[in-house]
Amino acid sequence: MRRAIILFLFALILSVPFMGAAEEWTFGESAEVVEEASGTTLYIVNCEESVTLRAAPSSEAEALAQISLGAAVTCYGDVENDFSEVEYQGMRGYVSSRYLGWNSAPAVVEDAAGETMYVVNCTQYVNLRAQPNTSSEILAQVPLGAAVTAYESDGSFHRVLYAGMEGYVASEYLSSSPQPFSAYLGDDPGYSRLGTDSVEAYASSEQVDQYGYYAASNANDADPSTAWAEGADGLGEGEWLSLFFDERMVAGFAIQAGYQRSAETYNGNARPAQICISVAGEDDCLLMLADSRGEQVVLFTRPALTDFLSIEIVSAYSGSNYADTCISDVRILLAE
Repeated sequence: MRRAIILFLFALILSVPFMGAAEEWTFGESAEVVEEASGTTLYIVNCEESVTLRAAPSSEAEALAQISLGAAVTCYGDVENDFSEVEYQGMRGYVSSRYLGWNSAPAVVEDAAGETMYVVNCTQYVNLRAQPNTSSEILAQVPLGAAVTAYESDGSFHRVLYAGMEGYVASEYLSSSPQPFSAYLGDDPGYSRLGTDSVEAYASSEQVDQYGYYAASNANDADPSTAWAEGADGLGEGEWLSLFFDERMVAGFAIQAGYQRSAETYNGNARPAQICISVAGEDDCLLMLADSRGEQVVLFTRPALTDFLSIEIVSAYSGSNYADTCISDVRILLAE
């Protein structure tokens, strides 16, 4: 009997959890396992050769890598500034959402012969389609001025090779000669603008008078209440303003010509009329600005890879009180 009681008490003791083990078990039960949400496979589209993977959702953030047209990435969703968070070759970063699409890269054309042709007669790009009709799947967007290898044509569409992709482009947008570089007044289609801290401004002359110092930097401070004023005699024909920055693909610029602080300062000072525009790698071109307050958007007939923009005053609208020709602001539009 005594032995049975002892065995019973021993079994009872074993059934009570050890305090340390109980605490350890409780900790293990409360720990949370965080599982990263699965991403979606998307592809790089709508660019000429590649897009930039950046460290933050901004076109001015550090560049981590270049992702080629047609490459696959894992997308984890949209974030701020129209950017998406993606992973590419083990690197996590951000890409402008406009360059992401659902279509994978098509097969490469292997024809031995073809003619180099250029995209013309459009404002930004043409569609590369899977079949020779306007209702077929869009494979990519080919920028204005881009070169393609063209093969046979049915009169309405050419079969082409672009960045390793085979597709069809409407023949009216192709030419054996590239479209001459020029500029025109248009509407901003939503290009990002290069930040003021990424630009250095210089001018052929700067006005200093009893009212202040009208430095070149005033034309790149995003403040229309300040202005660069040339300091030469007369209306400043031949004077210039130049903006320098790291090499970028530039679609054009937005300009606030004249002294925009008020209607009085605008009308009282001279404003650029015809200007000569210079960028790297392209012939200079002339453009007539409107004599109106507010921003005017100047677009290039094809994007230019450049590290500077120069604006020369060819002629000016006269001011009612002063001969100084002014520019309040110039912002670079990025085709990236």
